[in-house]
Amino acid sequence: MKVSGWKDTSSDVDGNTYGLRLRFEDRDRVFGRRRPKAVFLLLGNASYRIPLLPGFWNECPEFRDNAEQPTRRLLGLLNLLCWKKRKPPKFELVHLGKDRFRLHPEPVTAGGDD
Repeated sequence: MKVSGWKDTSSDVDGNTYGLRLRFEDRDRVFGRRRPKAVFLLLGNASYRIPLLPGFWNECPEFRDNAEQPTRRLLGLLNLLCWKKRKPPKFELVHLGKDRFRLHPEPVTAGGDD
């Protein structure tokens, strides 16, 4: 599924918290009626436990970084910590089953229209 970069500011400056925004349809399709408290995000050979905040099930369907900040580190390595308003980078997120996901680190688009 395609996901977008997310940060806690809408301008073209660095944010404090980063994450991955899912489409509502994808969130509902993947989780259905289940409400896990966290997911596991695989980046390369590392696995990160990402807590799901209560807002995930409402209007904020983002996997927001934990203290290890895996999304922020990845975006930093790709030089994608800043993007134009409403033009976040897009990535491919693969659902591996239950609450496990693998993020492909190459952006599908870097701030493209979609």
